[in-house]
Amino acid sequence: MVNEKRAYSIWAAGGFLLVSFFGVILRLMFVWPVPGVNYSFFLHAHSHFAFSGWIFLALSVLISCQIHGSMLSAGFKKMFMLTLISAFGMLISFSVQGYKLISISFSTLFIFTNFYFTWLVLRDKQFHAGFTRDSLKLLKASLFFLCFSCLGPFALAPLMKMGLKGSVLYQDAIYFYLHMQMNGWMLLAALALIVNRYKIEAGNRSARRWLQIFIWSTLPLYLIFTLWGSQSVVIRGIALAATLLNVFGWFRILISIRNKKPQLPAFIKIALIAVSIKCVFQVVICFPAIGNWAFSQRNLIIGYIHLLMLGAITSVILDSFTFSGLFSGPDIPRLNRSFASVVILYVTLLFLQPALSLISITIPSYQVVLLVISVLFLLLSCLYFRNALRSKTIPGMNKTFNAI
Repeated sequence: MVNEKRAYSIWAAGGFLLVSFFGVILRLMFVWPVPGVNYSFFLHAHSHFAFSGWIFLALSVLISCQIHGSMLSAGFKKMFMLTLISAFGMLISFSVQGYKLISISFSTLFIFTNFYFTWLVLRDKQFHAGFTRDSLKLLKASLFFLCFSCLGPFALAPLMKMGLKGSVLYQDAIYFYLHMQMNGWMLLAALALIVNRYKIEAGNRSARRWLQIFIWSTLPLYLIFTLWGSQSVVIRGIALAATLLNVFGWFRILISIRNKKPQLPAFIKIALIAVSIKCVFQVVICFPAIGNWAFSQRNLIIGYIHLLMLGAITSVILDSFTFSGLFSGPDIPRLNRSFASVVILYVTLLFLQPALSLISITIPSYQVVLLVISVLFLLLSCLYFRNALRSKTIPGMNKTFNAI
């Protein structure tokens, strides 16, 4: 009988490879023009597929299999089918035409797939048995933010009809979706996997309260993404308070994790450091002098996104795939170390160049260096994909892999 978890993990690894490939194309366009390629179209394809065909698919595989093991229910298999259809539909349609009817239709299908996945998890009788108390808090909150994030895309059509496309309000709706997805659904789901695997418990009432504060401070934390277009002292004050609660809650969680530190692999430690840097960065940009400058630096914004997406969330996913045996073999430890090193180098350069620009220093051939690093990501993703295909291959796998 086919191990379905492994089949969908192969699709996820393939999604990681495609995200890396599109990353190379986008970086290449900063160095040499690519005829026939619309940068904006490919950027939308890259980001939408990263959310759906890689992160969502990988996290949903890990969560659903924590509940059911190797074999999945018919509902979960249908959900994965819808995920793949919507993800590849967005990848192709956004690449060809950008935001048009077809790409919007696939995006809408993915949103309803999010709701379907949430419903499948919460109604499953084995859901609570598969997770510890604190990991359940994180996971339930992540599912809330997964569904809540959809308010952002749903607001775009009315705003367009009102003639507000490209306005501050329109951009804020997009940032709402990005924030609730990345800092809500993805981050909290990844943390739930860590907490569940290592049986990390808050311990006392104070620690449990700070866990809740960390989780729900994510809601007002969204306001930091509106500061670029708002000079309101009230909004800035609420944003600063949210970031402080978030960072204090996070460091209280780290205290609970401290006792488990010897058991944690390097990938997880890197993820925890990445989240710590992210939380501190959020506090700093609430101060006008720093925030106004930071929002004008494209590489800082990209650095923030990749710090979270690569440094924290992808690191947890790759480590979880390794732990579960979906990635295995003597080359995996070396592959993981290589990936971690490239992530550290990439994020450091994204943050470093804007800082150096303050003293009029430019890193030589900066865009070329970033392109080379993106190629390294592509090579590593190819190796992960090859490993997923070869890792304890089971009868019927190719049939399942080609059936969708």
